[in-house]
Amino acid sequence: MNFRISLIAAMLCVGSLAACNRSESPEETQRDVSKEQAEGRKDVDQARANAQEKTADAQYGAAKDTANQGAPTGSDTAEIAKVEAQNAYDIEKKKAEADYDVAKQKCDAMSGQQKDACNDKAKSDRDQRVSEAESRLERSKQTNGASQ
Repeated sequence: MNFRISLIAAMLCVGSLAACNRSESPEETQRDVSKEQAEGRKDVDQARANAQEKTADAQYGAAKDTANQGAPTGSDTAEIAKVEAQNAYDIEKKKAEADYDVAKQKCDAMSGQQKDACNDKAKSDRDQRVSEAESRLERSKQTNGASQ
């Protein structure tokens, strides 16, 4: 009796592992890719809207300071540049994440080592884009004299 239970459990485990490594049908893949593309566009659009709001707030603050002091200050200009650099980073990061999510769905159409290699490349591409965006942000902070 225990042998049968062990055998059945082993067969279920093997079946489960085999199902994990199967590729999706082209229809499933296309549906999932379309869904991720729509979600990615939504996320990027939201990041852009947030960026516009943050920039407008910084510009309003600078205009208010100018009205009170009679002239714009260097710190106002630096603050606006800092906000715009952070916004550019946030948007690029959202784009990289969205593209990564789409690429992962495309990788699901593959199986085995090909799928693993595809996922690794997608992750590497995302990480590189985020790293480049971080570098641009840091350069901008140094250029504008803004502290982290």
